Amino acid sequence: EAAWAAQLAAIRGAKNSIFWEIYGLAGDTKGYDFIGTLAAKARTGIMVKLILDRVGSVWLSRGDREQLAAANVEVLWWNSLFWNTHRKMLIVDEQTCFIGGVNVRERFRRWHDLQIIVEGRVARYFARAFARSYRRVGGADASVLAKARAHYWQDALPGTAKHWFLDHWPVKRASALR
Repeated sequence: EAAWAAQLAAIRGAKNSIFWEIYGLAGDTKGYDFIGTLAAKARTGIMVKLILDRVGSVWLSRGDREQLAAANVEVLWWNSLFWNTHRKMLIVDEQTCFIGGVNVRERFRRWHDLQIIVEGRVARYFARAFARSYRRVGGADASVLAKARAHYWQDALPGTAKHWFLDHWPVKRASALR
């Protein structure tokens, strides 16, 4: 529950963008109105992009999907058994990233999942990872792809970074890390 509170606080504080790739998202979280908060932020002009897993987020109601769509939140789906995501990665303003095993659904409220918060320039690696998934599921907003590409080249040149993250994303019949 503490992870939900931290994520929701970060979403409420967003000033430019919210990128979220998550396996399980549903609007049934009593006391934690993620759907309403995401919609409210989008209505203020903040870019909100969600990538959801069709299996893990099957409990996202039609009403929740309509509320997000009405607020201009872009929702894209990993939509097959072979191309899905179990990643949980929330990136706020490309400066704060929550990564770990936290799903957002009432059923998972009391689970003991691990989540870490990464802040600063290193969070841009996660924006790039999100952009790769975004492109793979059909996202076409050039600003998302361009920002992530620019951040990657700016921050990931040899000798310029203290931290490196390997982005593992779904591929058919092969390991992405190989």
